[in-house]
Amino acid sequence: MADTPTSASVAQDASVDTSRLDATLLRYVLLLDARMNMLALERLVQALRGDDDLLRLPAGVTRSDNRHRAAATMQLAVELQLADSAVVRWIAGDALRRQMAIDAAYYPTEVWAADLPMDEPPPLPRAPGAAHDDTDLSPFERHMLGRTRLHESRPAAPALALASPGGEPGAVVPPAPSPARSDRFHLQDALPFLFQVARGVLDVLGPHNTVQDWRQLARARAQHAGFAMPPPEVFDALLVGTDRSLVDNPYVGSWRYKLDGERRFPSLLHTSPSLPAELLAQHILQTEQALRQTLGSAWQGDVFVLLADRLRALPTTPAWPDVQRAVLNLGQGERQISDEEHLRREDDVAQVQEFHAMLKACAPTLVRALHCSAFFSGVADGANPGRHDLLRSLELLADGLQFAASDEQTLAAQLDALDTETATLMAAETSPPPIATLWPRTATSVPLSEQALGLEEFRAWGHGATALRSGIERTAWEQARERLLRFCRDGHVARAGAAELLCAVLQRGPAQLCSLDPRKMSLRQWNRALLAALEQDGVPLWLAVVALQRLGASTLSPGQQDELLAALHETPRGHTASAAERHALDTLVRQQGLWRGSARAIGSAIIVCRHIGSMADAWQRPPTLGMVLIDGDRQLRALAALAPTLLRALPKPLRIEFEYPQDRGLSEQALRFLATSLRRSVRRAVGPRLVRSIPVVLGKPLPEGQFHRHGHGPESRPDHRTRVRDPAGPDDLLQAHLAVSGD
Repeated sequence: MADTPTSASVAQDASVDTSRLDATLLRYVLLLDARMNMLALERLVQALRGDDDLLRLPAGVTRSDNRHRAAATMQLAVELQLADSAVVRWIAGDALRRQMAIDAAYYPTEVWAADLPMDEPPPLPRAPGAAHDDTDLSPFERHMLGRTRLHESRPAAPALALASPGGEPGAVVPPAPSPARSDRFHLQDALPFLFQVARGVLDVLGPHNTVQDWRQLARARAQHAGFAMPPPEVFDALLVGTDRSLVDNPYVGSWRYKLDGERRFPSLLHTSPSLPAELLAQHILQTEQALRQTLGSAWQGDVFVLLADRLRALPTTPAWPDVQRAVLNLGQGERQISDEEHLRREDDVAQVQEFHAMLKACAPTLVRALHCSAFFSGVADGANPGRHDLLRSLELLADGLQFAASDEQTLAAQLDALDTETATLMAAETSPPPIATLWPRTATSVPLSEQALGLEEFRAWGHGATALRSGIERTAWEQARERLLRFCRDGHVARAGAAELLCAVLQRGPAQLCSLDPRKMSLRQWNRALLAALEQDGVPLWLAVVALQRLGASTLSPGQQDELLAALHETPRGHTASAAERHALDTLVRQQGLWRGSARAIGSAIIVCRHIGSMADAWQRPPTLGMVLIDGDRQLRALAALAPTLLRALPKPLRIEFEYPQDRGLSEQALRFLATSLRRSVRRAVGPRLVRSIPVVLGKPLPEGQFHRHGHGPESRPDHRTRVRDPAGPDDLLQAHLAVSGD
């Protein structure tokens, strides 16, 4: 059965997601400071690391502090400009041109750091050989010459006298032109274009561009190689728009913020608020209390951390830890404060005003998501009375509709589509819905109280929707098939259908084996999906093809894939499948290329892992160097009994690994069973560590008492109690097996 979210797991994941969000923004801050220089970036990271080799920052600081937000905004503008099609064509694989383009794109940053406007006219190209004096260079030309070090003098090459064949002096070859002079002319020819690159960064930063404009520009740039679409939390943190943009006038190059994030002049948001900041802070606290009551006892942590950082039902900026601190500061009332405290109070006011504006803008979509969650929890309660959970339904909705990858407009559209699709499934109800839509598409104001939301009405409505609790598994499997096949082909996770979401809250159909977000499924879960497809009649056989792809079938050669597919046909489910089903499997693999990949397999591994707390539960990416099967002892023995030919089709060398064996006799029994299924003899080699594995290489056993350091080359003697690093992923394990086996 697929893992289902609980309040404890959600609470733990919320803190992890907060750190992950902060780290995402930190990447842009560090890249700007390093100017995309990898050596400089390494030095910055080393300087931030503590004695425990971890980076420690206050929670939410990179998403709330204007210094970090301004740096992230500037860095993304630089990356967007470097991904412009004209710049990409001009670089055309030339390393020197690429560095020139990078230096030009960072020129606005240098001007910004110097607290100067970028109001110089564009440079004019000079003819090669034309006399000039360095004193007449513009600031941009000086910047480019300084970055490329072409202003440094280089000695001219001496003349060479070539000897004749008889040993007498021959003709004199004139010296080659100075590399500095040649490169300098090349740079001067490119200066007008490079200045437009710098100007383009200012244009992106201009106040006329909204967050939606930045998203559209990023989607267009993502068509080029080398540029990846930034995650939504980056756009949440940008300083853009009429009153928040870094640049006041892109044509003059005047800056609204200093490099440390301080505003150069008062913000319109500060000078003309619609309500006093203290009153806005009270509204925020009232909303938090109302949402806490709505979620009930299932959630004990910070509500806005849950909704923004974990579920992504709200934008991730401003970060709640900083907003909460600002709310508490404003709650202390007016008193005599110093100038420094006055500046901090201005920051607190700005945080509260921005958060309240965000909350008010997102309230309509949040309300609809809560209505939908209440409806689905009522459907679940109708099947299992007393077990409905609004938080669990909201978690499933966040995964199914991809809250984390959706902006406000996209999420609203997805809720509309889910509304229509669910209403269609309810067409079999004897009584029609009391309203045209399942959850109203109207705005609401803060605070969001449970009574005002009318959640009980939606729960009751879902409880009575008997048509949604039967006959939906087939539709859900069809929806899951389309989504999983696309995910295997291009990694895209599409929105889950209404039938899939209903099966998820009811724990039926595909929800028993697959997560609504397949990226969160571990290789162990994919192994169990494979076993279910080979064992259970209600599970479609195509799921075995998908599971094998996630377990590494794409790394096999075409011949190995044909052998694996033939072995799949020889399983009991394959024998009983209809001709159409068998043809569909062949079509998926051979014609649609679901297993198409790199053909880089160096072997395969079978890992018998712990039932609880296995390190393999964190392995979510498919292996790239071979195939890996991961599960508990009983599940793998069941797989060996069902599909021995499939196990024999795994690429060689094949290695069996036991993780933390507690029952030595059980391990020996499992080894004998697997050896019989594979028709090979195996030997056991015991590692010396307390937390250890039992590696066995089929066909080439290890000498008794030896073990291999995962991730390192040499073997170690068993009497050396060296701390051994566990494999970070399946590829580490496969490489270790190859090094030990010598193949």
